[in-house]
Amino acid sequence: MTLNRAHVVHNVCIKFFSTLQLFTFFKLTIYTLTLFDHGFGIGVAAAPATTSCSPTFPCAENGSPAVKNILYIIIDDLTADLSLFGGKIDQASIPNLQHRLAPRAVNFLRAYAQQSVCGPSRNSFLSGRHPDETQSYTFKTSFRDTLPDAVSLPQAFKNAGYLTCGFGKTFHDDGIPSPPDYDNPYSWSPECPYYAPEEDFCGEGQHGWCTPDMPEGNFTDGLVVDAAIERLRGHVHAQSLEGRGDRPFFFAVGIRKPHLDWAVPKAYLDAQVSLGDVRLPSDSVRVAPPGMPAVAYYNCSTEPPWKLAMPEIVLSPHEPLQDELERELRRAYYAAVTWMDANVGKLLDALTELGLDENTAIVFHSDHGFHLSEEGMWCKQNTREIGTRVPLLVSAPGLTVPSEARREQEQRETAGLSEAIVQLVDIYPTLLDLAGLTLPDPNMRGRSLIPLMRRWGSEGNKTENATGFSAAFSQYPRCASTSLAPSGLASQGYRWNRQCAWLENDKIDVMGYSVRVEGWRYTEWYTWEARRARPRWNAAGLVAVELYAMDMNRGKGVMEEMKMEYRVARNVANDVLYRQEQERLSKLLYDHFSSFQPFVMSADAVDS
Repeated sequence: MTLNRAHVVHNVCIKFFSTLQLFTFFKLTIYTLTLFDHGFGIGVAAAPATTSCSPTFPCAENGSPAVKNILYIIIDDLTADLSLFGGKIDQASIPNLQHRLAPRAVNFLRAYAQQSVCGPSRNSFLSGRHPDETQSYTFKTSFRDTLPDAVSLPQAFKNAGYLTCGFGKTFHDDGIPSPPDYDNPYSWSPECPYYAPEEDFCGEGQHGWCTPDMPEGNFTDGLVVDAAIERLRGHVHAQSLEGRGDRPFFFAVGIRKPHLDWAVPKAYLDAQVSLGDVRLPSDSVRVAPPGMPAVAYYNCSTEPPWKLAMPEIVLSPHEPLQDELERELRRAYYAAVTWMDANVGKLLDALTELGLDENTAIVFHSDHGFHLSEEGMWCKQNTREIGTRVPLLVSAPGLTVPSEARREQEQRETAGLSEAIVQLVDIYPTLLDLAGLTLPDPNMRGRSLIPLMRRWGSEGNKTENATGFSAAFSQYPRCASTSLAPSGLASQGYRWNRQCAWLENDKIDVMGYSVRVEGWRYTEWYTWEARRARPRWNAAGLVAVELYAMDMNRGKGVMEEMKMEYRVARNVANDVLYRQEQERLSKLLYDHFSSFQPFVMSADAVDS
């Protein structure tokens, strides 16, 4: 792997800017000036909004707000099928999440992304809006294109006087920034320039995984986390020099792994179980479910230079990979997960070292799920349970963090568990609620999760009161393959354009709308009217319908059910036995998505 110049100079630069920062703040203390030097504008921020204790807002024993700062950790492509999050994968070591963060947090076992691909999902949860509101369906569009005056999540904290800093992949980049410049100047404080080094790739002629020979600190995630920690130290030191210490921070840290390529330090691959000991799901799980329509299916690209590029990989909905090859892939993914966990551990270490762990809320989640051969699929870009369900941990001092006395009495190894069905658009109102801030737009669809978190701090490790948290909505577009388009959508089969996420919105041909409720996942696929950017929601436009029974072991609890061998559910849409359920869910789907914009209801509606 060729080392990027940014990697080489980073350690020197970060030390220089840390020194420059302290010197600048020293001058600020003496002269109370505002200095701007090469984009590092150092100034006195607006006073943060005042907060007060309330039934939902956590406060410390002395009556002051318990949550002062926010550390927002966004992970890329992390499956929720890990055992910590109620899944069956227990071979990926994540000690920092399992033994350090989870015991201080509430673990939301049924949290869902609104679109299972990086850019649109991030545009959704960082703006607090669904994809049909942002109209960010691919990497080529952002919420700023449709909603230029919208207030992003970090921007809301910036407007309240917080120091807002972004590191790594928060908003989407990957060569097509969405929004441009990581949403500068709106989201981030001018004295904290956004830091995003280039991504680690394995290089041509290699598999989608590798172990480059270089120090951990030169890997992308090592650079990102080190930069965040150095900036955090600088902020604390500067506050001490000023004698104030009252400016809170909102730090968003985007960790790329386990996104492909799985380029990780060799020690993390060596630490995994041996290749022969990697467990695989049964063959029946590694193929498409009975009755699943072709439009619902998506697989990673295997064509160079894309991701799983190697000649022996032939991905099929009906034929599992060779066992040895799948074990290689899973082992590499687990190594990337462990590397991610190590970087989370460094952030937790820094909070403790700087005395910030008792007044900093931590939110940890993935941007979407990830398939590891389940249902015959690898990667994401679908409306399936595995593609949309995400890990979500929320830790809030005074709310989820037990007192010192309780910590001595109870050695918790699992988080407080919430079985409520929640969405990533709920993160925005939750964080503002924790900070005692008001939503900039009262019409946002997300809901604060604090009512689901309150009981764990005082009564045990199971949260309740899930009233109103009963449905999660997702969607995903499909683009016809150019070579097959003249023959019509019926000829697509499983050959939908794999690069749809890299195309403009006007190339979308079909949109899938999905809802997850207690016991069911229901999805309808409609043809798309590109000119008006909306579905043809009528019988003529309907492409496919899916209805799958979920939560069949609900009486045992979600954690017990999810840890069972993945159950292959057949598509029972249009089965007379489930007609009433299908009609109910179809109406629920329509009522939700049609509330964003009028749908094309006429059967003869066409583009013009």
